[in-house]
Parts: sequence; C-alpha cells; structure tokens
Amino acid sequence: MNKILLIGALLSSVTAQSEDRLRLIYADLLENITDEDGKAVQLLTGNVKFQKGAATITCQRVLYRNRDGIGSFTDDVRMEKEEQILTADSLRLNSNNDIVTAQGSVRFRDSEYGLKSKMLTFYTEMDSGIAEGDVEFVQKGQTITAEKIIYKKESNDAASYRAEGDVTIQEQERTATCGISIYNAVSDMSQLLDDPLVEQEGQQLSGKEIHLRYRDDKLFRLSIPEAAHIIYHRQGRTAADSLSSFSDDMTGQSLEAFLEQGLIDSVRLEGMATTLYHLFEDSVYQGKNIASGDTITLLF
Repeated sequence: MNKILLIGALLSSVTAQSEDRLRLIYADLLENITDEDGKAVQLLTGNVKFQKGAATITCQRVLYRNRDGIGSFTDDVRMEKEEQILTADSLRLNSNNDIVTAQGSVRFRDSEYGLKSKMLTFYTEMDSGIAEGDVEFVQKGQTITAEKIIYKKESNDAASYRAEGDVTIQEQERTATCGISIYNAVSDMSQLLDDPLVEQEGQQLSGKEIHLRYRDDKLFRLSIPEAAHIIYHRQGRTAADSLSSFSDDMTGQSLEAFLEQGLIDSVRLEGMATTLYHLFEDSVYQGKNIASGDTITLLF
C-alpha cells in the first residue's frame, strides 16, 4: 500500500483532462488500495476537494475508482454548483452518467426550491431528481411532504413534480391532502388524486380529483370534475344566545370555485346539485335552506 502525502498538489494521475470528468483538486492523503472485488481504488482522506465542471464536492473521505469515474464521499459531504447546495451523510457520484446518489440526512437548496429527504438521486445535467423517505419539498410558498417526490426544474426555474404517498401541501390559507399530487410548473396547475381533500377557512372540499390553478403564485380557481362535495363548518348563536356549530353541505357532479386573494369568493355546482345552507343574521341562527337543481351558484 503506497501512501503519498499531498499538500495542495494537483493529482493528474486520478483525473482526466476533460472538464466534464471528476477531477481531484486537493487531499491531505492518498492511498492506492484494492476493494473487495480486487479492483484498484484510491482512498483519499482529509480536506478532500473534487471538481466536476462547475460543481465542487468537499468531504473528509473518498473512495475513488478512476477507470469507472465513480466516487463515494463520506464525512461532512457538501456539493455546490452555482446557486445549488447539496449536503448529505454520504454521496456517490457516477461521473460518466452525471448521476449523484445522496443518502442519510439529505438537504438540497436551489434558488427557487429546497428539499429534505433520506435519499436523493440527482441527475445533474437535467436538473431533476428523485427524493425518497420523509420528503419535504418547499417551493412558491408551499411546503409539500410525501414519501416520494420526482421533480424537474423547468425553463422558468420553478420545478414540476409528482408527489406520492401521504401527500400534504401546506399553504398559508389552506391545507391539501391526497395520495398523489402532480404539479406542472409551466402551466402553474396542480392535480390532486387518490382521496384528495382541500381545507381552508372552515371549508372542506373533496371529490374524485381536484385541480388547482394558480396565477402569480396565488390560487385563483379550484375545479372538481367528478363527485364534488363541500362541507362548510360555521359557528353562530341560537335564539337562546348559546354558541353552536353548524355544517353546510353541498354536492354536485362537478364544481368550479373562484377565489380572490387566495380565498373562495364564489362556487358553482353543476349536475344534480344540492345544498343544505344555514342562515344567519347578525351571527344569530335564523334557519336552514335546502335547495336542488341542475346548477347552483353560491357567494361566500
């Protein structure tokens, strides 16, 4: 086992001349060893720094297979590329295929979004990735949690994504839950699938699927194309001056909700629409109104 002490030296023996390949900048110590398969591996320790194109990777320990262009980084791992910063317990870089696999306490930050997960497979040249395990994805004032999120950064710098498994989308005005959420950053539209539910200001909206359309990062239209259902929880005083809870109930084959400043302004129910609506005057309960028809429009 040969040991070479490196003090600020460039090691051309472990790099290719191409700027696209993984290139060693510095390490305190390099050891030429063999791995479990009998292949030649270089072990680098102490203030290790690699470069690949515009990206730099720093850590304290690396196993590097020069022929395959594969490096395994551990101990204080940090990867930086322009505005992107990735930290993790361990990182494996396949230089030839531009694939980074980060594991452990993964944190990734971009100028437009950030995420946390237990594992991240990041495709560096496509600005896309697959995050798995207790994923938290933050973008445009939303915090999305799920078991898995597949995402890709678009030309407008925002990221489109597909979130799967116990999905929760938290915004200032509302909380949405579902099994699958698909967001298109180009059209600024989300689809909530698999038991979707949107809750805000005492209102609960559900259906077979829910479509959310945004404008200037604000929700301005909500659509439920099938099995629309709204429950609206309110409070008011009875004639005996006691505070009571009431639940309005509205159904239809489809629903269109229009919002102002992120809050529901009006709702149109279509197809066998029914409403149970409680009436108040000066917060005092006056009675209930039951209606049905092909189309019902409600103002909030």
